[in-house]
Amino acid sequence: MTIEDIKRLKFKYCFHLDSTNTSEFVDLFTEDAKFDVPNYGSGEGKGAIREFITEIKSRDLELMAHMASNPLIEIDDNEATGKWYYIVIIEDDEGNVSWGQGRWEDTYRRVDDDWKISSLIAIRQFTREIPKR
Repeated sequence: MTIEDIKRLKFKYCFHLDSTNTSEFVDLFTEDAKFDVPNYGSGEGKGAIREFITEIKSRDLELMAHMASNPLIEIDDNEATGKWYYIVIIEDDEGNVSWGQGRWEDTYRRVDDDWKISSLIAIRQFTREIPKR
């Protein structure tokens, strides 16, 4: 298991979050995972994570695109930490578009030879509306 495996895990997180693939998204986390995403929710365990993705799916969003960059990943045996920058673009069903930037602070745990997210904290640094033309 390498840093590349953890990068791939984060990229899957972005893909399944934006695609709202509920089962695939939930499977990225450990059973006891904790998360805190401002304005969207926080909780612990796969049940809370399922509720989180279900809530996002219920919002009137036409597009959601998360991009992860600048990873700082440290691995210590079967545990790891990761700090990432993110950029997200969101368009609602009325055509209002906004973008935001922040960072994620994650912990990971190896479970049955796969890396899983054991905690995720999103720290929003700013959000801006993109004016309609």
